[in-house]
Amino acid sequence: MKEVIENVKFLVKNSGLEESIKKNPNSYFHGNTLTYADYAIVPHVRIFDIYSKALLGKSFFDFGEGNELIENFRTYTHNVTKTDAYQAITDKLQVLPFEHNSLLKLLKIETA
Repeated sequence: MKEVIENVKFLVKNSGLEESIKKNPNSYFHGNTLTYADYAIVPHVRIFDIYSKALLGKSFFDFGEGNELIENFRTYTHNVTKTDAYQAITDKLQVLPFEHNSLLKLLKIETA
């Protein structure tokens, strides 16, 4: 996990995402407009985060907690996943509500 965190920190620092998020906490990879980069990066991060929660018991982002680069990446990921455009293109798997899904409860995975 440490190597993945270091790679994310490298990406954030060297891609300009760090400055972009500092200037505007609501921005995306290339500023104020969603681009191919957002649709290429964020779905993979979400899947990785799900595996991290299921197998390691905590969010991928928690492994880099306190690091500003990782927090910027968390903010960026949150910005993208909350857009209507992103929501429209991602698959929504039908699952039981959290309170009725014992597996999700056991793994402590949120379905939001």
